[in-house]
Amino acid sequence: MMNKNKHFMWGKDAISEIERVLVVNSQYNTTLHAHSFIELVYFEQGVGTHTINGKAYEVQPGDLFILDANTQHEYAVAKLNKALQVKNVIFYADFLDKKSRPGHFLGDYYFSIFHKNYFTDNNHFIHIRGDYNKDYLSLFRLIENELQMKNSNYLDVIRYSLKTIFLKAYRDEQQKSFESTLSLYNVSILNSTIAYIKEHCDQSLTIKQLANNFNFSPNYFNLIFKTYTGMTLKSYIQKIRIEKACTLLQTTDDSLETISDTVGYSQYKSFFYVFKTVTGVSPNTYRKQAKKNLAKK
Repeated sequence: MMNKNKHFMWGKDAISEIERVLVVNSQYNTTLHAHSFIELVYFEQGVGTHTINGKAYEVQPGDLFILDANTQHEYAVAKLNKALQVKNVIFYADFLDKKSRPGHFLGDYYFSIFHKNYFTDNNHFIHIRGDYNKDYLSLFRLIENELQMKNSNYLDVIRYSLKTIFLKAYRDEQQKSFESTLSLYNVSILNSTIAYIKEHCDQSLTIKQLANNFNFSPNYFNLIFKTYTGMTLKSYIQKIRIEKACTLLQTTDDSLETISDTVGYSQYKSFFYVFKTVTGVSPNTYRKQAKKNLAKK
């Protein structure tokens, strides 16, 4: 006899036979249920747990789950949080591609995930952590907007958006796999690179120059650097330079032009633009705010 707390939402009445796809915005907790369709579950706000096939997973904003049909799941908000904001996209596989089979565009990916258990053992789902949330959220919102507006070819736009989500998920899983294979040698090189950047951030630093120091190609070096730090080499150098500039603005009376040159920007205009982009305020405003905060202490 089926447990009364289990609800199987087979989806026959939930999704239009014409559209074959639906966006649902959820809040708070759900009871244990399953669907006859594929479901994407995106946690937009709040923290809690997502229980899938009897195992609980902690969730945070930006987490994405791709669930195969007939996968039992439920989610619950953490006690200290008021609610979870969840976006669900539910659809039948044939909405994406009627040729979804091994040897075809989506079919290879779908088959490897759900029928070979490529990513998780016997769980039939994928969990992408919240590091990648911005791109996923924009795609969810695009799908939702297309369903509401129903402009010309809106189903095609939704179809390609879903395929993009699947391909991004595949890429992100590949990235996670790559992260786990960084050798101790590479980690040592990356730590040396970071130390070098911090000491020489006032100098001209290029990917080619730093990669050549260790006989790596620029593309590979940038890849392992991003894997290790979560940032491209260019973005990381900017981060170190702006952090040093912030320290100088707080602790010295040096002119803005002098600080710009000290942290590696020969053109003040470039320094001003990067500083404001990173911190949200101009260097002068940052200095005034820092002094004001210091005076309050």
